[in-house]
Amino acid sequence: MKIQTSILFLAAAMAVGLTFTACNNDDDDEGGSGGSSNTSAGQLDDRRGNHELPEGYRILSVGNYRYYYENGRLSQFYADGEYVDFSTKGITIAEDLGSIKITFNGKGLISKMTYSSKGSDGDFSWDESETETFSYNSNDQCTSISGSWKENGSEYGSSYSESGSGNYEFSYTGTVIKKIVMKSSYSGRDEDGKYSGSDNYTYTFDFDRDYENIYGQWTPKFLDYILDIDDVSCALAYAGCFGRATSMLPTTIYETSVEIEDGERHEDEDSYSCSYSFNAYGALRQADGTSYTYTTISNDNYVKATRAAEDALLRPFAQQPRKASLGFFSRHIRK
Repeated sequence: MKIQTSILFLAAAMAVGLTFTACNNDDDDEGGSGGSSNTSAGQLDDRRGNHELPEGYRILSVGNYRYYYENGRLSQFYADGEYVDFSTKGITIAEDLGSIKITFNGKGLISKMTYSSKGSDGDFSWDESETETFSYNSNDQCTSISGSWKENGSEYGSSYSESGSGNYEFSYTGTVIKKIVMKSSYSGRDEDGKYSGSDNYTYTFDFDRDYENIYGQWTPKFLDYILDIDDVSCALAYAGCFGRATSMLPTTIYETSVEIEDGERHEDEDSYSCSYSFNAYGALRQADGTSYTYTTISNDNYVKATRAAEDALLRPFAQQPRKASLGFFSRHIRK
């Protein structure tokens, strides 16, 4: 597979910054948080009519991700060193070397993500794209993420091309996650000839009933270890735009993998321990070492009033190098 080109592509991309833009959301309809169409993104909902939860109780931060509200709705979030305007009408994230486009369904859940990147650096050039589509069940839990990608370019005068596809399948027992399976395959051609490969990852879980996830919140081990997604996608997942996560949080995640490249097979097993604590309302206070904080938002809260004091603290140095984004499946293949 085109490892060398991918590394050089990332090295070139690290020299440029990102600029985030989005559709205007002044008249945006309220989207779903955790899949509920009568709440806005970022608002917690246990679907039980829990009157002990403060009205307008919303996610304020998860780790270094920050969320800002205007007129009671999520207006911006902070991820990957930039502030991103949020709108359930769609988000376009413009990079110097490409873009990410995100669309939502009628409940404010992500329905499609498209990554594209095109550029050159000395003796190297590339043109890459990946598209992913999301499906949900009647509980507004993600059941599948399907994607495909392609790339072509040249290095030192020699052309190359690669294409592939992948799929995550989520299985549930009721609303509790039972298994996640990721399968992907790819093929390509470079100066050494043709190559091909495939990955098959399976994740299973141990549970403790003390760790009930009543608001369907996502945790770092699911987003970073299993899905291996970029910062923007993580921020949207924590705000509820990936639908509701498992209603019971696992104590241990088990991973088995089979990777095949040009006929050579590699098998592996691993496991990850998980830890959690909760606040008085049953929302996550901490998961896997990452802290969650919350705020109560009323309709007269504005994002400009809350952002000013944090600008200097959160915004990184302008010269800080950062790599361009890759999609779910090309990211996994090239990690």
